[in-house]
Amino acid sequence: MAEVNNYTFTVVDAVITDDNGNTTTINGIPTYHTKTFGRYRSKYPYMAAKKALTSIYKHFIKYPAWFADYDRTQPPQIVFVLKNINNNKLYAYLGSRTQVDEPRTVPGMYGRQRVYRWVNNIQAVDLASVGFGEGA
Repeated sequence: MAEVNNYTFTVVDAVITDDNGNTTTINGIPTYHTKTFGRYRSKYPYMAAKKALTSIYKHFIKYPAWFADYDRTQPPQIVFVLKNINNNKLYAYLGSRTQVDEPRTVPGMYGRQRVYRWVNNIQAVDLASVGFGEGA
């Protein structure tokens, strides 16, 4: 069996952006006293970006005192920067999530089922446009 080259990524910065282009920093990203937020393993950066975006939205729910104006039914757009820990390359993404009309159910082990009610939308953006100098 061929070995799959998985890379490890982490979030180094993230901000909430609105329709007018205003940005707001997200408390706790990167994690206090560190320069990273989470570790996401995948073969490609965009796959890790989808995992990271889900983790950021879960962060909003985990700390309601920090994000009192967060509305679960209308999640904000987030611009975030991923770093490949293996080679230090940076990747910037604009992420949002939309609720699906009919949830998708995926059978799991031991009779469990996963129900997916949201779809993460990821779009690559230029690093220079989010203040990280030259592109990766």
